[in-house]
Amino acid sequence: MKLWTVKTAELVTDSYSVAGQPVYDVQFADDSRFLAVLRARAATGGKSVQRRIQVWDLDSQELVSETADTQALVSIGFDESGESIVAVGQTGRFSRYSTDDGTLQSQQLVGQRPYGEIARLTGRDAWCATTLGGQMFVMPSDGKEHRLMWTHANSFGYVACAADGSFAVVGGGDGTAKVLNTDATFRRDIYWRDGGVVRDVAFTRDSQALMMACEDGSVQSWNLTDGNTIETVSAVGKPAIALATNPMTGAVAVCGMMRELRVTDPASPTDTQATRLPFGGYSSVAYSDDGNMIAVGGRSGNVLLFAADDLSTPRFEYSRQGTAVTDVCFSVDSGFLTVAWDDRTIQMLSVESGDLTDELPPTEDTPLSLAYCPDGHCLVIGTQGGYLHFYSMETMKRVADLKAHSGLISSVTVFPDGRLMASGGQDGEIRIWDLATREIVTILSIAPQTSRYFGIAVSPDGKTVASAGVRGDVRVWRTLGN
Repeated sequence: MKLWTVKTAELVTDSYSVAGQPVYDVQFADDSRFLAVLRARAATGGKSVQRRIQVWDLDSQELVSETADTQALVSIGFDESGESIVAVGQTGRFSRYSTDDGTLQSQQLVGQRPYGEIARLTGRDAWCATTLGGQMFVMPSDGKEHRLMWTHANSFGYVACAADGSFAVVGGGDGTAKVLNTDATFRRDIYWRDGGVVRDVAFTRDSQALMMACEDGSVQSWNLTDGNTIETVSAVGKPAIALATNPMTGAVAVCGMMRELRVTDPASPTDTQATRLPFGGYSSVAYSDDGNMIAVGGRSGNVLLFAADDLSTPRFEYSRQGTAVTDVCFSVDSGFLTVAWDDRTIQMLSVESGDLTDELPPTEDTPLSLAYCPDGHCLVIGTQGGYLHFYSMETMKRVADLKAHSGLISSVTVFPDGRLMASGGQDGEIRIWDLATREIVTILSIAPQTSRYFGIAVSPDGKTVASAGVRGDVRVWRTLGN
């Protein structure tokens, strides 16, 4: 490794060179005081090559620090202070080392994809990192994903950022070079709920904010335009599990392990109504399409239906001993309530009387999620075995089956226009389906080792898909132009 002066092209030194120890990356600190070198030790005894980061003082040409040997690092960079070095590699980890002594300060697993190159976004305390999977992560300095973009193909990808942080350029083995405006690139598409799981998500009626049911019982509102979050329902110490938005008034209902049904207006978070529920946790809640009714389903086998404007007394209560409700869903005409049970039963209850009016043949495995097509002619059921079952409401018979996921399907939802459907679950994928052909349109993938989905939602305007993840990550995918 050799060092030259730019103006005269004069060789300053080659004293940093070590025979037989390849150099993979070199980076200057902003003040040009230090030089970081990513170097490999020669392989011995058939073992894989170990890599380490060295920091050199450019004035004295002396070694300042050296990290411990680490496998598969590929790219490094100084933070803006020069006090730390960030490194990424083929294990999908975002690591930070001390410049002074080379100790590992922090490490975050991001995406499980091998990294190609990292570059700092000056002035934003953030980094861009490309991966072998054709993606570029935008990450704050803590290493948690802020946004994920598809940018290249056929290589690990290369990335560079303008000195003022205004632009980033990404190149790939597909022959493309894309210039990105970082004001748009830095828009937050991933929210992290530190210290807790997010169980479910639901959009506000105007599609501008996302409501999040959290492990501590609170409901948080994430403004998708400015990125700010506020607490709309206070924490109660027990998990909030399910959310639903009233399609007419915009009110948001939440239930969970707190044995309460709570309803709040996102525009006036202090205006919250609550009613006590019978014993047991409640894992499903739904509004009728006309906004007049709200239903909850419990793990102890209870189903309760309320008038949306009066939570004091349920209109009816239906129960089955020894079973648990896995989901509830109103028919499009709001005439009956469909209930899925963990004994593989699907039942239809009259909203007027609470009586059982119809029952589908048992599914082969446990039904976990229900969704009606907007025209009301088709019911879609997602199951524990990863299947999507399609039922005709005219004949009450199954018309199609799809092996949609490799693990359980925790959530199914249909787009407002009825053309597309989204399913998500334990395999870490959200799949978008064409309802007419039942073929995959696209897959929104998160590596299953790092994330799985509890709940997914589609915005009322059909332009955004959201997911609630087991790691406390809430993600949104927006259509082009949105």
